[in-house]
Amino acid sequence: EGDSAMGNVTDPRLMEMYFQLEALKVKYSNVLDTSTLNEKYIGNSIDVGWVLTTAPLVFIMQIGFILVEVGSVRRDWIRNILFKTSICPCLTMLIWWAYGFMFSFSDDPSNPFIGAGKYYFLRHLPNPASKERLNWAVVVFEWIFCSNTSLIVSGAAAERLNFLGFLWGTFWMTSFVYPCVAHWIFCYEGWLSANDSRGEGNGIWDGMGTMDFAGSGVVHAVGGTTALVVAILVGYRGQFRHRSKFSQDKADIMAHARFQKVDGKW
Repeated sequence: EGDSAMGNVTDPRLMEMYFQLEALKVKYSNVLDTSTLNEKYIGNSIDVGWVLTTAPLVFIMQIGFILVEVGSVRRDWIRNILFKTSICPCLTMLIWWAYGFMFSFSDDPSNPFIGAGKYYFLRHLPNPASKERLNWAVVVFEWIFCSNTSLIVSGAAAERLNFLGFLWGTFWMTSFVYPCVAHWIFCYEGWLSANDSRGEGNGIWDGMGTMDFAGSGVVHAVGGTTALVVAILVGYRGQFRHRSKFSQDKADIMAHARFQKVDGKW
């Protein structure tokens, strides 16, 4: 085969180079296969790139949350609100790294209520280049979901809780409330999931479970319900003890907040 491919070439150096190339071709044939290359590397890179591109867009919603809270409180509470909303993503990141992601996405079939086992401190997490469903890109994206949920609750707690109360509420929201609901729906082993461990629609509910769309249930419904409970338990805000006019600058801030949240949601 080598003689027919080389034709009439008799230079020993060229022939040696040819046979070396043939040996390398045989050695790396699985890597050079076009179908394998497209499926394993290019396709997965597009998925990871898309997730990491949309993650900052979702994070933009937090600017909208901040503007809503600043536009809804008295002037002497603005500094408090800005500090709390800046601390919230940092606190949720630490909890998400330590055990929040583990509670949400550990696929333990024996516990459909909350995840346990691997992924604590993000150990045993697959590399983004792998074809696994869970990787570092998913960790970043889901952390932003968790952080947004906590910020929804912080809006209802504005002028109702002091800083320590806010930290305590954010801790429980990130440590237990959100991870449990995320595990129920987002994780294949969750008791409300419509899929089974293989990602097919024949889970516990035989394909009739909950399928969340863009965080509408896990993020916004959970955050809104928790915010309502906090508002009822803590009581009304002191701002509304005496009626006062809503200043124009506050209205402008609220208008900008709506555009920021809509942009992040899309």
